[in-house]
Amino acid sequence: MLPALRDLHANLAWLHDGMKAIVRELPPDRLDWTPAPDANSIARLVAHVAWSERYWIGEVVGGAPVGGTREDAFAVAGLDAEALCALLDGALARGGRAMAAVAPADLERDFTTGPDGPVTVMGPLAHALEHTALHAGHIELTRDLARAANLHASDLAIPPGEFLAEEIEARGMTQPDLAQRMGRTLRFVEDIVRGGAEITPAVARDLKAVLGVSAGFWLRLERDYRRTLAGASQ
Repeated sequence: MLPALRDLHANLAWLHDGMKAIVRELPPDRLDWTPAPDANSIARLVAHVAWSERYWIGEVVGGAPVGGTREDAFAVAGLDAEALCALLDGALARGGRAMAAVAPADLERDFTTGPDGPVTVMGPLAHALEHTALHAGHIELTRDLARAANLHASDLAIPPGEFLAEEIEARGMTQPDLAQRMGRTLRFVEDIVRGGAEITPAVARDLKAVLGVSAGFWLRLERDYRRTLAGASQ
């Protein structure tokens, strides 16, 4: 495989690993859960990513018909974590075979036609990588919303700091790392994690800037936690 394509394939594999970790960590019923009637579930997003990679890399680049339709991917339901991971693994393997067959000349010649005219083989490959990265972010957001929904449905007073601690650990960060990136003191971050300090709108914006998780998510966690505490004290 050409070095540039080897690196692109490695980036796809890294994105897949993140999506598979989310799929495996969630309860089975959360895989088909949607945050709104017109939103997509994690299962549908995973199936769509796998289908799109098979199309853009396997068919457009490799010449192997993808089979099925885009709409089929958005209709999946009832697949468990291993079935969803298998879809991603199959797409990655198919893409790897297609990229291994790309010749150096394909990087220079007009390989196919895009919206603005002819493109080299890097056109569909770059699009596939960008598309997968976009939906990997959507899957992370849907995971976070599913967690928030679970908390809202619970009568337990769970500090949002517990979710923050999990998020920090999942990203390979430490509390001092987070404090530095937020421009806050370590003691302040420790208070948030323990539930002693509240997550205000300003703090929620700082968390969004560092972690990429919406400010609204953190504020909902804080609101539900404080409401539960207030109800328990009455």
